Amino acid sequence: MSENNKTVNIFALLGFGLLLVLAIWSTVQVAKIVPKMFGGDFSLPSLSLPFLKDKLELNVDKTTVTSGDPITLTWKLRSKKSGILSFSYACKPGFHFRLPAIAHSTSKKEVSVDTENYTVLPCNMPYTMEKQNKLILIPISDLSEVVEINFALAYSNGKEVILKDFGKIYVNPSKENEEQADAKDVMAALSELANSTTTTESAQEADSQDATSSNMQQSTQEQNTQTQTQTKQTQTPQQQTVTTLTNKPVRYVTVPAYPTSDPNGIANLQVRILSVGVMQDGVFVPKGTISPFEKAAVMFEVKNTGTKETGPWNYRADLPTKPNFYYASKWQPNLLPGAKATITLTFDRLQLGRVSVRVQADPYNYIDESNEADNTDTRFFTVVNYNMY
Repeated sequence: MSENNKTVNIFALLGFGLLLVLAIWSTVQVAKIVPKMFGGDFSLPSLSLPFLKDKLELNVDKTTVTSGDPITLTWKLRSKKSGILSFSYACKPGFHFRLPAIAHSTSKKEVSVDTENYTVLPCNMPYTMEKQNKLILIPISDLSEVVEINFALAYSNGKEVILKDFGKIYVNPSKENEEQADAKDVMAALSELANSTTTTESAQEADSQDATSSNMQQSTQEQNTQTQTQTKQTQTPQQQTVTTLTNKPVRYVTVPAYPTSDPNGIANLQVRILSVGVMQDGVFVPKGTISPFEKAAVMFEVKNTGTKETGPWNYRADLPTKPNFYYASKWQPNLLPGAKATITLTFDRLQLGRVSVRVQADPYNYIDESNEADNTDTRFFTVVNYNMY
């Protein structure tokens, strides 16, 4: 009987040991799973929880406002990652935002805005905010027409934008700007009317003199009239051409007054980058810090400092785009000694950080030159990742 009890005790111990091992194994497995459930790498394959996703939602209290009237921006931010919240807006000539001084009242919900004390927020530059969910701004427009302003809110960790949202407002001109515009229109109309009256009187005097002249004088006057008509047609100003925002380079050539080319001389192409910036409404604006969402541009000149004409020539521009890209130009017109070509080349899809643009004339050495070392120029600039435009 005692032997049977010993056998039972042995099996009981073995069973307890197995249960203990199983319990330890289960504990280890649970310990591996729990951190994943609460960490960033865990996801529920069959259960969607949209209320737990990172989110940035921007709201503005009014989308149409008069210049000088404050607007209020509010937002909702939810993110498991730490970062910095910043506001920025796209540049428009004649417009800027003011950040007013805010005096808080006794009520937590009410604030008073001091429009006399303010800070001007520059465009295309991020304004970093503290832990808050409201921003009061004053749009200021010097224009006489309605202007559309785009702005953005970005949540970034310093290396990349984690979350972003956009907004837009329409700013009406102030009453003062409207009155000034109306006054200009009235003055322009009066000036046009005065010019029209003077022209009519001069024409009547000319008709009176023609009536008392001889047939030969009338024939001479008809010839003079035709000559004057042709002269007026020749002197009619040409319509201005507005350059569109495309990647086609804009080229202007400056030729000296009395260019001469020595057939026994030698040409020399000299490259000089004048500036780096952006294109805004067809106008080149120099900037040292550019947003990756802007249309960047480089303005440079190629001058023939030699004594002989260049003949056809070309250039190459290495651009800081994603992916890396170089622009190879077509053949450019001949440059006489002392002549220069000023070229503006636009590009987008910019790389981030400290980047450079490099321009080289005659990259394949087709032209015999006196100095090959001045064929290339390089300019550095910065592309920031906070701006949304």
